[in-house]
Amino acid sequence: MGEIHEDVVQRAEARVGSVLSGKYLLDSLLGVGGMAAVYAATHRNGNRVAVKMLHTALSMEMDLRKRFLREGYVANAVNHPGVVRVLDDDTDEDGAIFLVMDLVVGASAETIAEWRGGRVDPEVVVGISHQLLDIVAAAHANGVIHRDIKPDNICLTRDGTVKLLDFGVAKDVGRLMGSSDDTTQLTHTGCVMGTPFYLSPEQILGNRDVDARVDLWAVGVVLYECVSGKRPFVGKNFPELASRIVYDAHRPMWERRPATPELLQQVVDRALAKTPENRYQRASSFLRDLQTVRMALINDER
Repeated sequence: MGEIHEDVVQRAEARVGSVLSGKYLLDSLLGVGGMAAVYAATHRNGNRVAVKMLHTALSMEMDLRKRFLREGYVANAVNHPGVVRVLDDDTDEDGAIFLVMDLVVGASAETIAEWRGGRVDPEVVVGISHQLLDIVAAAHANGVIHRDIKPDNICLTRDGTVKLLDFGVAKDVGRLMGSSDDTTQLTHTGCVMGTPFYLSPEQILGNRDVDARVDLWAVGVVLYECVSGKRPFVGKNFPELASRIVYDAHRPMWERRPATPELLQQVVDRALAKTPENRYQRASSFLRDLQTVRMALINDER
C-alpha cells in the first residue's frame, strides 16, 4: 500500500541499454516493483524476452535470492500455456540476480478496467475469469498456490489469451493427491504474503494451514472489482483494511452496479465467504458455476 521510492525507479531506468551476461540487451523498462524491475529485452540471437531483475540491494541477501529463483521453478512446474515460462537465470556483474522469461504482449486486467472507466462488462470479466480459473486449477493440480492473484498479475494478450503472472510468492506444496470429495489437500506453514487488498481472512489472521482456497478468494475479489469498479474491502491503512476483510460483509455488487446479473452475484458471494469451508473448495467447482453464468449471459444476448 505504498509507492516505489523514486531512486529505485531511477536505478532501474539507468539499466536500459545495458547488456546482461553478454547476451541480453535491455530494450525498455516495463515496470518496477518493491522487489524487482521488469524489462523487455532482446537475446543476442534476436529472440525477444522479458527480464525480471531483483533489486541489487536485495540480491545481496541470500534468502531473498533463493526465494526469487523459486519463482521460476514453481511457475514452470504448473505446465500450463497460461503461465509464463522462465527460460534462464543468471547474475549481473554488480551481483543483481535476474530471471529470463517469455515476453507477454498485452494489457493487465487492471489496465483494461482503467480503459473502460473502472468497470468491465460482466461478460468480458466472466470470460477472463473463466480462463484464469483454468490456470489456477492447473496450478493447484500441480501442488502450487499462487497467493498473489490480482488484476495487475492477470494479462490479456492481443489474441484474447489470459496469462497469470508473477509466482514470486507462490507456494509449492507438493502434488495434490486425488480425492473423491470436494476438499483440497493443499496446505502449508504460512505467513502473511501477497497484496493486501486481495488477502483472504485466513491470510490476514496468519493461519498456519492456509490452503488453495486463498486463490479462489482472490479470484472473487478480482471479479467483484472488475465488474463493480470498486474493491470489496478498503481501508485508510493496513490495520483498518485487515479488520474489514476479516469482519465486515462486502457490499453487494448490484449496489455499485445495478445491472449486475444475479447469478454472478451469487458466485462472487460464495467466493468471498469469510470461512474457507463456506467458499468454493476447488477451482473446478468455481469454474463450473462461472460457466453457468457465462452461458446465461450468452443466452441473454440472443
